[in-house]
Amino acid sequence: MNEGAVLECRGVSKSFVQGPEVLSVLREVDFDVARGERVAVVGRSGSGKSTLLHILGGLADPDRGVVRIEGRSVAEMGPNARARLRSERLGFVYQFHHLLPEFTALENVAMPLLLAGVAPADSAQRAEAMLGAVELAQRTSHLPSELSGGERQRVAIARALIANPAVVLADEPTGNLDRETAERVFEVMMTLAERSGTAFVVVTHDTAIAQRMDRSVSLRDGGIHAS
Repeated sequence: MNEGAVLECRGVSKSFVQGPEVLSVLREVDFDVARGERVAVVGRSGSGKSTLLHILGGLADPDRGVVRIEGRSVAEMGPNARARLRSERLGFVYQFHHLLPEFTALENVAMPLLLAGVAPADSAQRAEAMLGAVELAQRTSHLPSELSGGERQRVAIARALIANPAVVLADEPTGNLDRETAERVFEVMMTLAERSGTAFVVVTHDTAIAQRMDRSVSLRDGGIHAS
């Protein structure tokens, strides 16, 4: 076990059956992320980037290998413990924001705290502060449909960070935005990452974003390689 790593991936392999064929997507992947480190994962479409992210987040199981978050093996957790891990120690940001359309920005951001049993008043106060941190202090009462694409993505980032997770896993977080908006969202995300000490693993096709992370790795032929 790497004592300095907040996330460890050891010997992870994953295959999928497609008709008569078995498609090997990940092969003996070894991957560590230090606390507070910002890592980009790049690679061609279909190279297994999203599959790797799902396994790192406990959303899918590898065929072989182990993933540890803060030294705890995800595979050894039961469903309830794994759910708590995702709500308390992991944050997720996707290409599409996945906000709940019937709830305001404030309610969407506060949701992880409410589900964790934090008092409503405290949850609302923390969510309001987090929305201020992503430059949306004036949009707390707006529904997702009343926000721009970049604003919705910043709400999603605030929601991912509200519970002070150890790691945020982001899958093409700016992939659905124009260049100017993507740049603004990325700057907000990295500022919060530095301020909070949260590690970020960002899957991206955007080379400009990858180059500005602490480290960039490439997923090809089923394995991780230094970029």
